[in-house]
Amino acid sequence: MATVKNKIRLGEFPIRKKKRSAGTASRETPLINMVALTLEGAASYKGNLVVNIEGAE
Repeated sequence: MATVKNKIRLGEFPIRKKKRSAGTASRETPLINMVALTLEGAASYKGNLVVNIEGAE
C-alpha cells in the first residue's frame, strides 16, 4: 500500500482528479487511470502491436 501511495505522490501512476468542494479537502479514494498506464506501456513496446476495439468505429 505504501509503495502505491508513494508512486501516486511522485506522479509515477496517473490518477483521476478528485472533485473538490470549496474550502474542504476531498476524502475520495484516488483512482489509478489504468487506460493511461496501459497506453504508456503500449507506446514503449517495440514489437508489432495491433489494437482492435470492439464497437468502436
